[in-house]
Amino acid sequence: EKRAIGEFHNSVRFQQGVAENPEMAGWDAKGVYDAATGATIQCKAPYWECNEYHVYAGDSLLDTADWGQYSFRLKANTIPLRGVCPGYKDMVIVAKLSAETRIIVNFFMEPEG
Repeated sequence: EKRAIGEFHNSVRFQQGVAENPEMAGWDAKGVYDAATGATIQCKAPYWECNEYHVYAGDSLLDTADWGQYSFRLKANTIPLRGVCPGYKDMVIVAKLSAETRIIVNFFMEPEG
């Protein structure tokens, strides 16, 4: 079993942040997660203080109550995760959960309309 952590981001707001800070364009998920930038929707909190949300592996649904940080546990494996947030288009990420490394899964959600 592996715990994954990450953040949801408004993709439009994030791209505005990248335009202002071009070096962010090449950042990996860990860099984005750890950064204290205007692109981060919610203030950072240590990952061990994040609420855990349920992940329904059968239909690959990751459903959160709001924007910001989240964490969840799954068996180490390669699995598709669906990000769902009211007002935003759903997004699917295929995440490789490795037992040996810290796993960060960030969703960059496009607003509807």
